[in-house]
Amino acid sequence: MLSTGSRNPWRPLLERSYLPNMGHGENTTSGLWKPATGIATTGSLLNNGVTRWTIDANSRQLVHGVRAFGDIRSIGRAPRWADDLWFKQRELLSAVQSKYPEATGVGPTAGALYGMVLPYRLQREELVFVSTGRGGRQIRMKNVRSNRKPIDKRVLWFDLPVASGLEVMAQIAAELNFREAVQLLDGLLGPWNGGPKVEHAKLKSFIRELPQSRIYRTLRKALPLARPGVQSPRETSLRLEIIRAGLPEPAVNPRVYLPSIGEYRKPDLAWEEYKVCCEYEGIHHMTDADQWSSDIRRYRAFEAAGWTVIRVTKSMPSAEYLQAIRDALRARGWKP
Repeated sequence: MLSTGSRNPWRPLLERSYLPNMGHGENTTSGLWKPATGIATTGSLLNNGVTRWTIDANSRQLVHGVRAFGDIRSIGRAPRWADDLWFKQRELLSAVQSKYPEATGVGPTAGALYGMVLPYRLQREELVFVSTGRGGRQIRMKNVRSNRKPIDKRVLWFDLPVASGLEVMAQIAAELNFREAVQLLDGLLGPWNGGPKVEHAKLKSFIRELPQSRIYRTLRKALPLARPGVQSPRETSLRLEIIRAGLPEPAVNPRVYLPSIGEYRKPDLAWEEYKVCCEYEGIHHMTDADQWSSDIRRYRAFEAAGWTVIRVTKSMPSAEYLQAIRDALRARGWKP
């Protein structure tokens, strides 16, 4: 975001130097003022001679007393995978920090900015979660969930002050059930949103050193089932369903050579010993013509190599695809 000096580099647009044309011959009260693209407090704008009418006509309110001008997606750096949730959280966090520089992004807000796997109930575009630290100010604003818990380590992530990644993981884990916790860890270990974000050994060491608590118990239980290489939360859910059904655990995205096309491919889940694999098909597999054609060629190549491919969709009853997997494994020699 725009900065106002070396002392607080993350504070956006609070000084005159970030209000173009003001004090440079333009009449700031006649409607000729052209605002910068960015974030500013209402107070700083009024103090610089911008009328309230001009502010209201050219900006939108993010949180009380903080306005946004233009498309702030064009400001600052963002990861390639950034989605609407990421930009909205960056926008709100920047707005809060423009009034409270000590505010640090935590919990679901920091998790979204890191690209962690969050359940839908924690993907709150309209809320921002921050901590002002021990002794910090209590923030009482409509769209802000604030606490004053101490932060072990404050870091800059794409120019935004947030708690460190593993600390955020622990904060989020307090709100998760077992399946969601495994999805969170899979996301950290795998390629999800630019990962992997942490090595398994470091993750294990961090969890082991956590104090005895619900967070510790949740993560300790989830860690043995976390796997690197998982490409989506749905793959995690599918793998856990397979294990819970008493079927052998599949490998995650193993490299399989397909002679008919002379290339390696990675099925989502596979039992290499039995040449059975399971592919999860999201909606984009059916709505994108190129993707659909690619999938068909891929499945033909697997079948030509002697593999049985079980295709799974979100709307398919779990009993149906679990039975299909069981039948395919038995046909290839697996015995319960």
